[in-house]
Amino acid sequence: MALTKKEQVEEVLKCGKDPIYFIKNYLYIQHPTKGRLPFRLYPFQEECIESFLDYKYNIVLKSRQLGLSTTTAAYCLWMALFRQDANILLMATKLEVGKGMIEKIRTAFKMLPAWMLNLLELKVPDAESVKYIKFTNGSKITAIPTAKDAARGEAVTLLVIDEAAHIENLEELWMGLWSTVSTGGRAIVFSTPKGRNYFQQLWVGAEVPELEPNKVGQICKGVGKNGFHGIKLPWFVHPERDDEWFDAQSRALDARGVAQELLCSFEGSSLTFFSQTSIDYVRNLSFPPVSFTGPEGKGMDLQIWKNAEEGHQYVLSADVARGDAEDYSAFHVFDITKSEVVAEYLGKIPPDRFGEWLIEVGKKYNMALIVAEKNTVGIATAIKLRDSGYPNLYYDQELANKMLTMTPDEKKDCLPGFTITPKNREKILENLEQVIRNNHLRLYSTRFVSEMESFIWNGKRGQALKKRHDDLIMAMAIGLQVFTPNAEQQNYFDVLAANQGLAKAMLAGMSRGGGSGKLGGKKVPSFVNKETVQLEMQFRKEFGWLY
Repeated sequence: MALTKKEQVEEVLKCGKDPIYFIKNYLYIQHPTKGRLPFRLYPFQEECIESFLDYKYNIVLKSRQLGLSTTTAAYCLWMALFRQDANILLMATKLEVGKGMIEKIRTAFKMLPAWMLNLLELKVPDAESVKYIKFTNGSKITAIPTAKDAARGEAVTLLVIDEAAHIENLEELWMGLWSTVSTGGRAIVFSTPKGRNYFQQLWVGAEVPELEPNKVGQICKGVGKNGFHGIKLPWFVHPERDDEWFDAQSRALDARGVAQELLCSFEGSSLTFFSQTSIDYVRNLSFPPVSFTGPEGKGMDLQIWKNAEEGHQYVLSADVARGDAEDYSAFHVFDITKSEVVAEYLGKIPPDRFGEWLIEVGKKYNMALIVAEKNTVGIATAIKLRDSGYPNLYYDQELANKMLTMTPDEKKDCLPGFTITPKNREKILENLEQVIRNNHLRLYSTRFVSEMESFIWNGKRGQALKKRHDDLIMAMAIGLQVFTPNAEQQNYFDVLAANQGLAKAMLAGMSRGGGSGKLGGKKVPSFVNKETVQLEMQFRKEFGWLY
């Protein structure tokens, strides 16, 4: 039955006040096989829309196939129709996804009753494309790309970010977009989880409590410390889904997929290099350092849990940075006797000065064996270590073997340190992961825990998330190539003592012998005792992990 003019006006007023009423009574969707269908909202979708009205900034952690994109598109259309000059921006993982939302909005608009458009003084959009739709009341809905300058300088009424956790540069984008919404705009950010990334940080900042047992979905009261209102929507919020549906979906997914797509789990969906069990292991061991210091006794970048103990042997392993960029130089001090990390440095310092700092700390820890990475800027650190005369430096095994037949002058050109290559990088990280997973090392640093949480596996290699750091991780991975604690390994300091004794024998033998000869197919200088070199080579073969 046709509505009277008065009834039409009343309907428009109801719709303008209540988007849920508008959507349930006047919006249609185009089904791919069933054609035009009325948009029927489920209770959880209605609750989401109510939150969109009540709170400026909403973040939704959701499972797959809940129709939230379509629900949000309908809310955007309502805002554009009943608000003058509304500027609504839609962002998704790909621009094509945003275009798809624009098409849904355009289709729904064209199926609205003519009398409603007449009362609102709206016509077929006077400007539209696959990327935007502009209404005659001045409102506009635009799909924008995931570019850092997206929406720069615009006054935004509503910003929608679809599948935010899957946008690689979300943090950078959000920092740029924040200025467009913080002066009066609103934001809806929703996604399935994808490990520990910036979306997860936003979710944590919303301070959403754990889901209560037997509660369908979860909508928070109020906002968190970052101003976001949190909404959590696991798979079972949908009234038409049961255990049979869940089992069918689970069979098509692996464990990570189930966690990500159905259970709203950041932990299970994570691509973190370290398991949550390993992260929790280190976190539970951590406690505040007993003292702090830094180069020249200034600062607090060196955290100390235990000072050197008499009779203990130590390894100091380091990752080197430029000192003036985003990365940090880092080192760990391993107590070999107790298989624990007793000190840790993370700071910005020039590479040559870093070498001096390593020597200073190494001396305090019983002349610790210093193992410093010597790629690129690490060369400056290696030169400083070599020229210092420090007696306990690590050399790559291949170089150490070559040094057996070098003259003293030739050895002066050799650089100590560990060379990281694409081939050995993943091996040393794999070794680090195994040591921590098997609880073979005790370490107490919350800074290290933070790096573990943001160190991910991208399918090919382990790496830090964008704008996060892995300096402590790489420094520890290097150290564990020299010292890998396990029950079967010979005691480190016994091996080191044997090595030192052999080195003394080699020095003593340098004055013996009368002519040149060959050893292992290589020419040996006349002043080198061949028997001593054979012993040294056999030692390095058996205990190559030490070099």
